[in-house]
Amino acid sequence: MKELQANMPCPVCKNAESKVLVRMQNMPVFCNVLRQSVEEAQAVIRGDIELVLCDHCSHIYNRQFNPAIVRYQPGYENSLHFSKRYRSYAAQQVERLLDTYNLSGQGIIDIGCGKGEFLQLFTRLGNCTGTGFEPTADPLEERDLSDIIIVSDTFTEHYFDIPAKCYASRHVLEHLSDPVPFLKTIRQAMNGKDALLFLEIPDGAYMLEQCSIWDVIYEHYTYFTPLSLRYLLEHTGFHCGEIQSGFGGQYLFVDAFPQAEGNVAISSGEEMAENAIFRMAEEFALCSGKRYEKVEELIGTELQCGRKIVLWGAGSKGVTLLNQLPDPGIIQYVVDINPGKQGKYIPGSGQLVVSPEFLDTFHPDTVLIMNDMYRREIQDCLDSLNLSARIHSL
Repeated sequence: MKELQANMPCPVCKNAESKVLVRMQNMPVFCNVLRQSVEEAQAVIRGDIELVLCDHCSHIYNRQFNPAIVRYQPGYENSLHFSKRYRSYAAQQVERLLDTYNLSGQGIIDIGCGKGEFLQLFTRLGNCTGTGFEPTADPLEERDLSDIIIVSDTFTEHYFDIPAKCYASRHVLEHLSDPVPFLKTIRQAMNGKDALLFLEIPDGAYMLEQCSIWDVIYEHYTYFTPLSLRYLLEHTGFHCGEIQSGFGGQYLFVDAFPQAEGNVAISSGEEMAENAIFRMAEEFALCSGKRYEKVEELIGTELQCGRKIVLWGAGSKGVTLLNQLPDPGIIQYVVDINPGKQGKYIPGSGQLVVSPEFLDTFHPDTVLIMNDMYRREIQDCLDSLNLSARIHSL
């Protein structure tokens, strides 16, 4: 791992010393805003990534992050709910929360709710009332969806009077240049209420352990480890329940409750976990380049054998891979089941996103997939189209 350096302080503990894990240049600022043409896709705003590990709280963040160029607007599309596998996981989380905390019939606030799919699970499974906050929602379409309300705004003190037994925020913290005010606002809203906070985020430790370089994207400023997540919550007025792993180890989630701010005591077990994270970080810094070399070798072999290739998944992992290939044009099409992405173009590299049905005409020999959690689902789709393409998980 690279030498210890002092520069942009850690957004969690404000420590200024960190170790460089990986550098990536000229990456699209937004992976989840697809474009209407190749030219528009290739002309997107780009930024550099210098991923570092905080030497104090084991938090991971991009030291080159510039919040001034990251402005979320309507058109941001990162919903995973078109996947049956993901919908099942989300429903299990909602059922767990409903049963554990007797939330049936209660008010739920989801901050950063996207299109409201998670909220709708609460209303359908638990007869809850749901209010979502989503700055990327089109204000002209702000509406009552009969079972939930989506507000095109950030969550502020103006909304503290909305009744809520549970505050949820999923896959939001990693986007924030300063997560402390965000959590303190939620903590203030919970004053005098018997309520809980449910958080879910990508697991930075899993990313290191798996050497998942595809998970590194510009719009994710930070990557939490269990240690840095606990540190942040306890310094913003929350008591942390058990920080758990979900979705095949790719996510961290936690139920947190209001408490007075205090000093965070580090247990011996956490010291061991921190040491493990530092060891994984060393390996990540060494192996990330090798992952790209293996993918380039695989693609080169397939093409030399005359096989046609498609990439499955127009999400952030696929965008990262395509924008790091020496010749992104060697892959022509990207398949995605989300209709909102089909017919658009990958930011930066410019591939056309197509539906699975397109493959019935293209007849690929090889399908590269970015997330093995969806392998069975993708195989079922290929089988339904009578396609015998081989799947390679990257």
